[in-house]
Amino acid sequence: VPTFDFFAKNYCVCDHWYSSVPLGTQANRLMAMAGESLVLDNAPVLLPDQDLVYDWLTRKNIPWRVYQSGDFLPFFTLMPSWLPEIASSLTLSQMGMGDRFRRFTQFKDDWQSDRPVPKVMFIEPEYTDGPHSEPNDDHAPTDVQPGQRFLADVYNLLTSNPARWSTTLLVVTYDEHGGFFDHMPPMDVPVKVAGVDLSTTGVRVPAFIVSPFVKAGSVFSGSLDHPSI
Repeated sequence: VPTFDFFAKNYCVCDHWYSSVPLGTQANRLMAMAGESLVLDNAPVLLPDQDLVYDWLTRKNIPWRVYQSGDFLPFFTLMPSWLPEIASSLTLSQMGMGDRFRRFTQFKDDWQSDRPVPKVMFIEPEYTDGPHSEPNDDHAPTDVQPGQRFLADVYNLLTSNPARWSTTLLVVTYDEHGGFFDHMPPMDVPVKVAGVDLSTTGVRVPAFIVSPFVKAGSVFSGSLDHPSI
């Protein structure tokens, strides 16, 4: 994992970052992007509509944007209220325009131009468990190499504009652990998900803070989970 090795040596590792709940992908993704989840298990078709960080940023008049790797759709296409905007915005992105949802292929031009960029950006991989051709999300059985290349591409693009990079903070983490064993116990943090009381977080996940604002080779051992973003 050469990109992670580079991040660890030159930036900051968070070694006590936990998935928010002892559940699967969708519940933890919602915890990261909403601070709460209305689902316990992965939805078979569509997610129930609920407020996301996108809504919060919009209400606060904070510009934001999502860049999607690959040729398919971002995660929140599964939420009916976001489907119309995602579909129309990605269609415009194919023509070199786009609004709040764009293809990752457009990121280089946006970042290196003199045009303003949003204060908050989300960059999504191409997912393994969808109709995708070149997944790079590290989800088994996908090889880790595409994920390492993808993160290297993100980093190299961010640092290609020194002025913008000087005020940037990149957070890299995973929604959940994929079933792997970890010797560190979850945090005893009660949380209610879809009306069910849970007594702990999920297990630890990898997390990096990549930014000029952190000390090279540093480790942050304070307890974090996805709403910490």
